[in-house]
Amino acid sequence: MPEVGSGPHDPIDAMMLLGALAFAGVGGTLNLGQSNYIKDKGYGMGHYIGRITSPLTGQAEAQTEIGYHFPDTLENRARWSRWWRRASVEHFLSFFVTCVICLALLSLLTYSVFYQNGQHVDAAFAENKVADLKFIYHQATLLGGSFTSLFLWMGVAILFTTELCVLDATSRITADLIKVNWLRENPTWTESRLYGAALWTMILGGSALLLWQGTGVSGFRLVKAAAALNGIVMFLYCAALLVMNRNRLPEAIRIPWPRQLIMAATTLFFGFFAVWAVVERFGEFLAAD
Repeated sequence: MPEVGSGPHDPIDAMMLLGALAFAGVGGTLNLGQSNYIKDKGYGMGHYIGRITSPLTGQAEAQTEIGYHFPDTLENRARWSRWWRRASVEHFLSFFVTCVICLALLSLLTYSVFYQNGQHVDAAFAENKVADLKFIYHQATLLGGSFTSLFLWMGVAILFTTELCVLDATSRITADLIKVNWLRENPTWTESRLYGAALWTMILGGSALLLWQGTGVSGFRLVKAAAALNGIVMFLYCAALLVMNRNRLPEAIRIPWPRQLIMAATTLFFGFFAVWAVVERFGEFLAAD
C-alpha cells in the first residue's frame, strides 16, 4: 500500500499506479493467456491449430504455430461473425461485469477502512490497519460474524487460484513465443515441453525470490515491480494488436473503427503511465547515485 498521509489525497508513485491499473482489469499477460486457452479448448479457429498436452503423459498433436486463415467466403464470414458475437458476450459477462462488481465491493470495503462517518481517520490509526496483511484482515472484520471467516477463506482461494492462473498463462505465452520465433523447426522441443520448462523455471525462480526476501529484500517491492511490468506489457501488446489488426487481418474480419479507437486510446493511456513509471524510477536511480 502507498504511504498513508494525514489527508485523503495521499501520494501514489507512478509504478504503484501503473500496477494498480494493470491488475484492476486482469491485465498484463492474463489477457494474452485467454487467447491461448481458446486455442487449447478448440474454440473458433483454435480448432485448427492444435493444443498443449502434457509432456509426460499426453499425446503430442500436430500444431500450426504461425496460425491459420479460413477461406474468405460469405459462409465463413457469417460463421466468424456469429462466433465473434458469442465471444464478445462471454468476455463482457465474465470480465467486465464481474470486474465492475468485485471492484465496487472491494472499493467500498477499502473506503470503510480509511473513513469513518465520512471523515478521514487518523493517520497513525490508518497506518496500523494497512501494515502488511492487516489491511485484508481489517477489511474482513468490517463484515462481522461468519462473513469475516468467509471473506478470509475467499481471499486465500482467490490468491491461490490467481497464482496458478498466472503461472499457467505466462508459461503458455513464453512457450508460444519461443517456439514460433526460435524453435519452429525443432521437433524435440515441442510447445508442450517448452511449456513444462517455462512453468518449472518460474516455480523455482519464485522460490528463490522468497528465499532472497529472507535476506532483507522487500517482497512488496517485488510485487509492485511485477505489477508495473504488467502495465508495460499491456502498453506493448495493445499497440501490437492494433498494428496487426490494421495490417495483417483481412478487412472483412477487422475490428470496427470504434473498437480501434478504444484500442488506440488504451495504448496511449498505458503508454503514458509506462513512460512515467520508467522515467520516475530512472530519476530515483540517478538521485541515489
